[in-house]
Amino acid sequence: MPAYDPREVAQLASAPETRWAAGSVFDSLDRFPEGIGVEVVWDILQRLVSPDCRFYKTVSSKYDRDELLDVYHVSVTGVDFVIYLKLKIAAKPRGTLSRVVTVLSFKEK
Repeated sequence: MPAYDPREVAQLASAPETRWAAGSVFDSLDRFPEGIGVEVVWDILQRLVSPDCRFYKTVSSKYDRDELLDVYHVSVTGVDFVIYLKLKIAAKPRGTLSRVVTVLSFKEK
């Protein structure tokens, strides 16, 4: 059972002001085939309940043991590998009260 409601994740991922990706996500995109960019990440998050997105597990953050992170294995159409996607819903960076979906890891499984 995911810690974060996939419907809320999808809603937050649909708007640029309520989504955020860690720098490591952008670094990892260099290792993917051309055409797999950060927009693909947001598209995946908007369809977490589809058959090509499988909830894998919830883990504790290695930096804050009380913070939970959901991990999904997702397939990208036209790409022959599965992606490991780690995310959380948190307060918006820079201290505002809005909630954002935050992608922490996006890498080949």
